[in-house]
Amino acid sequence: MARGRSMLLTVRRFCSAKQPLDPEMFWPDGTPKKFRGKESWKNWIAWDAPFRSQTDELNRQRHFFWEVDAKGALWRLELDQGSQRFGQMRHLRVVDDFLGHLQRNQTGLYPEFPFVSLRTHEHYFARWAPALENVCMPLPLVFNDLRDGELRHLVPGGGLAGKVTTPFDPASLRLTVDGHLLHPVWTTCRRPSDALKERCQDWALLDAATAQAIFECCTPADDSEESFILRWAATETKLLLLGDE
Repeated sequence: MARGRSMLLTVRRFCSAKQPLDPEMFWPDGTPKKFRGKESWKNWIAWDAPFRSQTDELNRQRHFFWEVDAKGALWRLELDQGSQRFGQMRHLRVVDDFLGHLQRNQTGLYPEFPFVSLRTHEHYFARWAPALENVCMPLPLVFNDLRDGELRHLVPGGGLAGKVTTPFDPASLRLTVDGHLLHPVWTTCRRPSDALKERCQDWALLDAATAQAIFECCTPADDSEESFILRWAATETKLLLLGDE
């Protein structure tokens, strides 16, 4: 009988014990979370904070703005501060993720920023620096190193943006009318309609030093002084103008 009472007390204690709260639905103190599912990230935003500038509101929406220069450096902008820059992004992982998810801006937001990098709930809108806005509009991604048969983007301070490292194919190079060199690159894109990810090919820019190393291996073609033959790794390739395929 004593044993039966002990077992009954144990069952009662187990059944009456407070069950742990689902962390997806409640905060540790038991307060229900307002947002769930794909919008659960919004629970971490201080929506009731007293800061109401445009920048504060955009930060809460996780919308950020960047400008890329001729060397591929990534500069932060504030939408309400014109062209003023607010520091260069040097964090390797952030730069690698930004470049690896670059695509054309099809969100319908901020048309003055023709490109966007989409990472979960964050939107990094991007544009070229004013001096490069007319370079046939490749992605704001610059290959600033060529070695071991690869085009690379080296991040200031050290590090390699491995997500966009690309095998160098001389036959894939294209020359713009203003003398810039472009090369294809693959990035991970996301369709705004259904958020599905897919691999997309676009053009990236070669910086001046990398392009110069390639131009030094070029000679004028026999049929025209305006076209060039690239002699690279025991191969000969005619440099084509972008759009002449």
